[in-house]
Amino acid sequence: MNAAERLWRGLARRDWEAVRAQFHPSAVVERAGAGTRQDVDEYVAAHRVEAAQREGEIEVLRSVVDGKAAVIEARVGTRRCAGIYDLHDGRIAAAVEYWA
Repeated sequence: MNAAERLWRGLARRDWEAVRAQFHPSAVVERAGAGTRQDVDEYVAAHRVEAAQREGEIEVLRSVVDGKAAVIEARVGTRRCAGIYDLHDGRIAAAVEYWA
């Protein structure tokens, strides 16, 4: 299992330390549709807020990995997310997520 898959498992369990542990400290996550960029602490904080408001579970629908990158498609309550994660030394170095 790679860091992107562990990230989504942590999000599903609301295990914020496990989520944080999947990222390099200097990683940045871009939310392409919203036009925002979040560092790791901002990303975890945003997911904590969203989790408190969300109804329904997180389900990973698809995971594609080539060693240096992973793509995850997930259902989050009534929303969908596709994320592209750059992997380096077993952790996420950068990511772009598309939410609908």
